[in-house]
Amino acid sequence: MLLFFLPKVNKNMISKEQINDILLSANLINVIEETGVKLKKSGAWLYNGICPFHNEKDGSFYVNTRTNTYKCYGCGAWGNAIDFLIKRNGLTFLEAARKLAGKYNIAIEEFTPTKEQEAEEKLKNQLLNIYEDAAQFYSLQLEQNTKALKYVRSRFDDETVDGFRIGFAPDEFTALYRHLRQKGYSMSILEKSELFRQKDDRGNYDFFRNRILFPIFDITGRVIAFSGRTMPESDENLPKYINSSESVIYSKKNVLFGLNFAHQHIRQEDTVIIVEGYADVIKLHQLGILNVVASCGTAFTDEQIRLLGKATRNFCLLYDSDPAGQAAAEKNGKRITESGYNAYVLTLPNNDAGEKQDPDTFFHSAEHFQEFYTEHRESFLLRFTKSKSNKAEDPAIKSLSIKEIASLFYKRSESERLTIVDSLSEILKPKNVWLKVIKELEKEAQAELALKELSHNDRTHEQNVSFKKYGFYEEKNCYYFYAPKTQISLPFSYEKAVNVFSELITRQNSEVLAGNEVSDFWNVFQELFSNGLIENKYDLLIKEVSELRCKHQNYTSSMTVLFMNPNRIFSLYAQTKKNNLEKKLPKDTLLYYLQNSDEYLGLHQVRFKKTTKNLQDKTSATIIPGDGTVCFEYERPNAWCFDYDKLVERTGLNLDTEFVWEDEIKIA
Repeated sequence: MLLFFLPKVNKNMISKEQINDILLSANLINVIEETGVKLKKSGAWLYNGICPFHNEKDGSFYVNTRTNTYKCYGCGAWGNAIDFLIKRNGLTFLEAARKLAGKYNIAIEEFTPTKEQEAEEKLKNQLLNIYEDAAQFYSLQLEQNTKALKYVRSRFDDETVDGFRIGFAPDEFTALYRHLRQKGYSMSILEKSELFRQKDDRGNYDFFRNRILFPIFDITGRVIAFSGRTMPESDENLPKYINSSESVIYSKKNVLFGLNFAHQHIRQEDTVIIVEGYADVIKLHQLGILNVVASCGTAFTDEQIRLLGKATRNFCLLYDSDPAGQAAAEKNGKRITESGYNAYVLTLPNNDAGEKQDPDTFFHSAEHFQEFYTEHRESFLLRFTKSKSNKAEDPAIKSLSIKEIASLFYKRSESERLTIVDSLSEILKPKNVWLKVIKELEKEAQAELALKELSHNDRTHEQNVSFKKYGFYEEKNCYYFYAPKTQISLPFSYEKAVNVFSELITRQNSEVLAGNEVSDFWNVFQELFSNGLIENKYDLLIKEVSELRCKHQNYTSSMTVLFMNPNRIFSLYAQTKKNNLEKKLPKDTLLYYLQNSDEYLGLHQVRFKKTTKNLQDKTSATIIPGDGTVCFEYERPNAWCFDYDKLVERTGLNLDTEFVWEDEIKIA
């Protein structure tokens, strides 16, 4: 049953990162042939030979150079370079790792694990074996299900199906559970695998049922999770894809689908192509585009960027042409550029019917892909600057746009910055504004760094926040100010200093009071929303915007904004306070406190509306044809606007409601 030979307890260990380095460097063909096994090429990525682990004459032993793994279809032996040496030469895991590290000149550091680390490593080994057995089970089920096999073969060839180990979960509640129990796994360890769910009246049942299964691999080729796609005839209300939950062996932010196949080719091409879907990765690999990966989920994380950055500095985002795909391209392009790498964008055109197209259906050959890539690949920075130049006629907005763009690359070397500025200033002129903005960003970064260095563990979080914001903090009725180790010349008298400090103290006390009142307001707001007293599109709107013009302030970057109907919200807030026999704040005072919070953006005129069949005495009603529903379009108040993401991060606000998009809301 055990397929992976990993460290035994009470022995030295090697970090996961160093093990990955060893396996990524190892040439499995050479490792195997050095033990006397003869291999011959039998496909684009396959080598074939007589299995060294059982007596045979047919040659059922295969090595896949794409995955750097071997598999015998006769005895079921499967693994990587370390697994092979353990099984072939009778070595321990540590001995095999040392041998390969020496062969490929990789320095390793061994350490003695704690009891907790030993227990965690034991659990990981057990789960890896469960997922390997599950993958083999799903592969067998695919071969035995005519409909599933026909559907999979309509999209992928047999070599691709086998290489990516695509499988099928039968339409049964306990098929996998029974199989793994028969293999000797305990109920308790299966419950930790995230492959099953529980119901009181049923016990454990399979999470994946009647779905095509795509195994998700770690960088060394071990199965650590699954993604399940519905069959074509499935209920349309079912989610098209469901994925394994995170576990001790699977963390989405640290995993990229297809990286185990692609990492060597990313180095060779010095570029990684990043797509949205698993099927996109598989189909492009089938066509021979081998430097392609996808993130496991919607977000592209800093950890994934660092992982890919070990192989290349060039990232190309190949996302859908719909608004969601382009928004993701902008967000991830910024993140990649800010991390110091080169971001590019490749966008597929819509078809003749105006519908978006996916990479797995658009490209029909490697030549077609290469031709399209060469002609249409665009620098993200150039593309982003062009999008800003269309809205930057006003000098103030232009300066903000340049600052937003420059903030993505100002930390790079001076020569690299100048090269980028020379290019971008041709689109958004003049060049001297770019250079001025970069100097300002450098000064801000230096000030930020100085404050971070001054922060230390002796201060509380609140004291550090105060120190960063005001340049002083309070402790035991004393106020502490930062001063460099040089003589200070005060340009004002002692009396003036007292007045200045008094003003600062008054302001701080006011901020403390405002902070308490603001927190209380958001608590009341959350309670009203949770109880259904706040209505979406009538009392509030949550909207993705690319720019926002508020009174006295304009914003040119993409953000999620909470628009609040002030009259309705304050009325509900005041009534709640009255019902609870608590003192309410006057509306102007509450707004003053909210305006001084970091999340507040400003006032913006918005049309709020409510749909009802009760005419009452409203005169601004519009009849909607069909069912006689009446849509009331209320006055356009100056809505209170807040940065929704900041609000959620600071207050924990949870508004489980639909987001409003451009064509669903009219903003004055």
